Amino acid sequence: MQGIALFFCGMLLLVNCPAAERQALVIGNSNYEGSASLANAINDARAIADQLSRLGFEVSEHYDLNLKEMRKAVEAFGHRLTAGSIVVFFYAGHGIQHHGANYLIPVDAKISHAYEIDYHALNLKMALSAFKEAEPILAVAMLDACRNSPYERAIDGQNRATTNRGAGLAAIEDIQGTIISYATEPGKTATDGNDAHSPYTQALLKHLDTPNLSVQDMLNRVGLEVMSRTHGGQKPWFSSSPVPRFCFAGCSAQMAAVADAPLAEPVAARPSNPFSIEGSQIERVRLALVSRDLARLKKLTEVNPAQETFLRQLFNTYLKLAVELESPALRQAQDGRPLSFRITEAVNRAGNRVIPSPSWNHVSLRLAGSEGPR
Repeated sequence: MQGIALFFCGMLLLVNCPAAERQALVIGNSNYEGSASLANAINDARAIADQLSRLGFEVSEHYDLNLKEMRKAVEAFGHRLTAGSIVVFFYAGHGIQHHGANYLIPVDAKISHAYEIDYHALNLKMALSAFKEAEPILAVAMLDACRNSPYERAIDGQNRATTNRGAGLAAIEDIQGTIISYATEPGKTATDGNDAHSPYTQALLKHLDTPNLSVQDMLNRVGLEVMSRTHGGQKPWFSSSPVPRFCFAGCSAQMAAVADAPLAEPVAARPSNPFSIEGSQIERVRLALVSRDLARLKKLTEVNPAQETFLRQLFNTYLKLAVELESPALRQAQDGRPLSFRITEAVNRAGNRVIPSPSWNHVSLRLAGSEGPR
């Protein structure tokens, strides 16, 4: 009966699942050997552990672990998980990517050559796979591990184009039932912060305990806040395969009713526009972007060859889009100026719900029949 209850709990979008255990593994590595120490990693991990505990999670927390201790902590945590649980993994410390794989770096790591990464760091995907062996309802990994790594700088004489290495962490797209959040977008580095916490952790602490806020919506708020705090210099990123709806501080039944709503708002729900003719055409453009209808866009807007190529690539990359008008000043449509649309969220071909990278999240189009700038 318990297995049946957990199954239907997942099917009902995980609004209220008293049978689901909440388990969290928190690791913070600050005091690295040599000159790689981080001021805030342990502070960040402890604060997240405390908040998760208040939210009903049984937390296993560890600090300044060497490689053997990190592997042991992951193994012990995986063994204690039960089917149908809710699993959270938070890591603060150094990380590195190599050949498209991500590694979390223990405090005793001695890495000066690329081949040593496999032997002296913890493979993130292996850790996540260990958690998934227990068949949880949902697994969430939040990684403040994109901080500028001296281990990356220490690896000399390597060509990043051929070794597939880079700053920060690489995207992971094939861990089903898992939400993975990075402090910044793949391939980029994040700041450790000048205050008591990194910008990413500080935003997490603010939004984790907000009621009726799904994990995806919470992470989106975290991303927007970090971008604001860092003036766009740091852009948190997350990837999600199809997962049940879950709110750390609880989802109400009313919120569950709209949990399966499409990414884009229905037309009737959007505010009215004082420029009625232009506004309706703008809305049709937005809906054409949402539906990935290039033929319709070419009728509604003046699409040049370069824009057509970009739009084809965009639509081939993402299966589903959420689009909003970037500027509220719709008068620019009457002036014939291009309108900027922002892709706020998307589903990629791996089925993951993501925030597109900056190179994909802006579309600028001029309405068909406009007279041009006056």
